[in-house]
Amino acid sequence: MGDLSIGNYDLAYDSRHPSELYAPWAMGLNFGAQYNFRPNLYTCIVLAEARYFPRYGAAGDEYKYGLYGAWNLFWEPTSRIQCGVEYLAGRRNNIDHTRHGQPRRRAFPILFLTADLGSHGPEGNGPG
Repeated sequence: MGDLSIGNYDLAYDSRHPSELYAPWAMGLNFGAQYNFRPNLYTCIVLAEARYFPRYGAAGDEYKYGLYGAWNLFWEPTSRIQCGVEYLAGRRNNIDHTRHGQPRRRAFPILFLTADLGSHGPEGNGPG
């Protein structure tokens, strides 16, 4: 649903009534999975789709739907350091069926945490 945050999609112009706005429908689907190789080494995959359903006279260059998939691998060498690698690929189509873009990106984040994760790591298990 991140694609919908880049435009004015919460309230849309009603072409039938020039002084009125309406709330269009939108839908987002996200599927994800995580596999832990070890407590400090895990991988994640996500597939997502967002769709926008304007009812009244949206311009052809407005957002219609977006699809993306991402894969991540995380390693926590200590309780305060996380290293990772990510690959993301996506696609955005407009109402007039033109493609707005096909992003592909690679990222190599390194996070230094100010709080010790200790036993509160990716499994979400706390003490006792």
